[in-house]
Amino acid sequence: MPRGSIIFVDDDEDELLFITQAFKNYGIKNDLYTFTGGKELMEALMGGDIGKPCLIILDLNLQEMNGMDILDALNKNKQYSKIPVVILSTSNSEIDIKKAISKGAVDYISKPYTVQGYNFIATKLASIWCT
Repeated sequence: MPRGSIIFVDDDEDELLFITQAFKNYGIKNDLYTFTGGKELMEALMGGDIGKPCLIILDLNLQEMNGMDILDALNKNKQYSKIPVVILSTSNSEIDIKKAISKGAVDYISKPYTVQGYNFIATKLASIWCT
């Protein structure tokens, strides 16, 4: 039985498609919710539109509310502060990595360039955080 939903936040429609397909390929039973921005995510969480997730996967470079802002907002909310958050970003800057981890991200992964890379990430994340 799955332990909650998985949330993926990225403003790139292709990335949303890639990760969605990768989780389907893995055969996860968890509900997967995708959002194109942090504000949209926070409204859905605070509005009770989705149940408590077992994992949140964030891109850093988002419009309006970036990944670091989302980490800050989640940390301020007792209900969501303990949810594992993984950063999935094109940035491999040491500064970004250290900052994300210091704000509570449990992992920082560079976005892959292949479908196989997305499949590996989906397999790894779902098996670690949501089973």
